Amino acid sequence: MTYKCNECGHVFDEPYLYEEPDVGYAALWCPDCHSDDLSEVAECKFCGELELTHELTIDGYCRACVGKTRAHFNDVLQKLFEAEELTILKHEFQIEPIE
Repeated sequence: MTYKCNECGHVFDEPYLYEEPDVGYAALWCPDCHSDDLSEVAECKFCGELELTHELTIDGYCRACVGKTRAHFNDVLQKLFEAEELTILKHEFQIEPIE
């Protein structure tokens, strides 16, 4: 698992475990600035950029790559097929531009 500190921006694999056992307190801290404001991050499988884990698709793609792929797909459909061909693709194969 990879973390990013929301205070200083440091990216790391192992957070510092801060504990106060006498009061039952434990927290994960940034090893650089000791902030406990951390987020889990992962690389997008397509572009390799670090993104918040919860913002990636279930398959590991960032929103930007999904949007670019959708736009590219729609562009290709419009450029390669005539209107009647697009109708055939829609009705016979359920292939149509993505909203």
